[in-house]
Amino acid sequence: QVLLQKFVTALAAADERITGSPVQIVNGGKIVISSMKQATLSAGILIVLFLLIILRSIGMVSLIAAPIALAAVLTVGATVLFNIPFNFANVIVLPLLIGLGVDSGIHLVLRAREEKSGTRLLSTSTPRAVLLSALTTVGSFGSLALSRHQGTASMGVLLTVSVLLTLVATLIVLPGLIEWYYARQRS
Repeated sequence: QVLLQKFVTALAAADERITGSPVQIVNGGKIVISSMKQATLSAGILIVLFLLIILRSIGMVSLIAAPIALAAVLTVGATVLFNIPFNFANVIVLPLLIGLGVDSGIHLVLRAREEKSGTRLLSTSTPRAVLLSALTTVGSFGSLALSRHQGTASMGVLLTVSVLLTLVATLIVLPGLIEWYYARQRS
């Protein structure tokens, strides 16, 4: 991709009217990246606004957002650690991570709101339900990793890693954050 970008840039420097497959691929890639940034930002803003309207608490919204942010950072790190290229096929991972993470976070935060505790939350059925739901999603996305198409396979691998990291952040980090939140409110 980098070589193709350099090639098109060099050609455009010689004649800005160039056309052809390399130009279309590079320009199409720029559009895809720009669109995904816009979609991710728009989704994030709309989700936060929706959660603020429903929960009426910046603290609760922050609790839901924290594991998603952590999972996003860990996912980016996993792309480096596992040498998974970030390409046009798997760029869809971040918006999906946000959607799946928000869903799990909402369930846990609302249950914790009922329990008024992060530690009591862990003894309810909600964490098991979140776990089973996420594992079902991992199985579905994991099957994409078996595809012969390289783009689909890389998307499946990255989605699997991303959902697992979201699950860890939600089931391990979020209950601790919730307990800290309620302890702070009590004192």
